[in-house]
Amino acid sequence: MHPKNFFYKNRSIVKSKTSRIEKNVILAPRNNTRIVIGEHSSINGPNTHILSYFNDIIIGNYCSIAMGVKIIEYNHRHSSLSTSRILKLMENDLKSDYKSKGSIIIGSDVWIGMDCHILSGVKIGDGAVISSNSTVTKDIPAFSIVGGSPARVLKMRYSEDIIEILQKIQWWNYGLDELIPYQNIFRKDKLSLEDVKLLQLDLRNNL
Repeated sequence: MHPKNFFYKNRSIVKSKTSRIEKNVILAPRNNTRIVIGEHSSINGPNTHILSYFNDIIIGNYCSIAMGVKIIEYNHRHSSLSTSRILKLMENDLKSDYKSKGSIIIGSDVWIGMDCHILSGVKIGDGAVISSNSTVTKDIPAFSIVGGSPARVLKMRYSEDIIEILQKIQWWNYGLDELIPYQNIFRKDKLSLEDVKLLQLDLRNNL
């Protein structure tokens, strides 16, 4: 991510100028937490909610988030006597009724399908695909395709050799203008090892 291309909205939502947020998307950072949205990422509505209470939510570059997705960094406590907001009602304690497992970190070039739920403390690796109606409760490997409730790895998008190169070049950290010369590679339905080697060589020599 390139901080110079970001701006603050209410000091709690840090959004790239190139990202797109459709109508009927709810972004609700509370208690000085932040929601950070990377470059060229798209968040679609309606009924998409991104909520933080204790820790930040970070979304990388070139991500695609479909309608109906819920990314929620906190949850009700269920190990105590009541699962309700009883401490808030009793003594205006705004935090003790909730808990968090930590920040939600979504890598770059991640596709999250319709009606998925991403829960507290989860890290989603670069290039991952989350199938529709999945519930993500634990970390997701880079370039994996996952699905289910709870989500599990169904398969990997590419071979280990291709993934290794993609993780080295991190094309998603380049600007759109810098990637236009390689649009023929992005257009391919099936990526080959030769394709990513060429991309690696060109990016290293030309940028």
